[in-house]
Amino acid sequence: MLLDDSSGTVAVACRLDHPLCRAEAGPVVDVSAIDWYHEIRAGDTAGAAFDPVDLFYVPIAGFGDIHRSGPGVLLRSVRLAVTEPIPVTASYFRLLADVAHGAVQRQQGNRLQALRHYEAALATPYRLRELLTLSDLAGLYYGAGVAHYSSSNLAAAIASWTEGVRNCSENSLMRYNLATALAEAGDRRGAALQTILLLRQTPGNVDAWHHLATTLRALDRPADAGAALRHEPDYLQGDARCGSG
Repeated sequence: MLLDDSSGTVAVACRLDHPLCRAEAGPVVDVSAIDWYHEIRAGDTAGAAFDPVDLFYVPIAGFGDIHRSGPGVLLRSVRLAVTEPIPVTASYFRLLADVAHGAVQRQQGNRLQALRHYEAALATPYRLRELLTLSDLAGLYYGAGVAHYSSSNLAAAIASWTEGVRNCSENSLMRYNLATALAEAGDRRGAALQTILLLRQTPGNVDAWHHLATTLRALDRPADAGAALRHEPDYLQGDARCGSG
């Protein structure tokens, strides 16, 4: 949890010691030297009223005195020496809300409202890759691109999907959209490159093979277009041929 005060960025460090958690292999952090200023201890697990899989039950809001299972909690504040902005809790949840609202508005066909939420999320000064899950990050760039494309802003759609495949390279649908948008914008070499990269991920994608053949034919490369029509896997190898011709 991050706090914002006039003297700098302060974080609250929280250590949970759950009696039902199994020790896992890995590096051990020495916390003996930390001056924990507050401690909450759970009750005896023999009187547990919670299922053993409840690993995240925190005994707060008056429950600290109840003899039930739950983690021991240690708290302290830590001043951070950071050079980049870190969101406080309110900013973080505002970002998540914009991502979620953007997706809902796009699914309902409200592209202008969707764009407002997507653009607010993308304008954040924070590192999105560190704050969002890969799924949410892909949804943000994909959704923004779709909303821009639906608004006839092809350049903005390409920019969103380009950034999207850079951050979420395994998202095949976004890469396919980028390839088709590049072809529509007249960048056939870029379209061919993205389609080949897509087919390396999903070699059974018939639509992508057809799109590649069409793009290569437009680039006056009939032999390569024929290889694409035959779905020849060897054609997908070699970076040099992707954007040449």
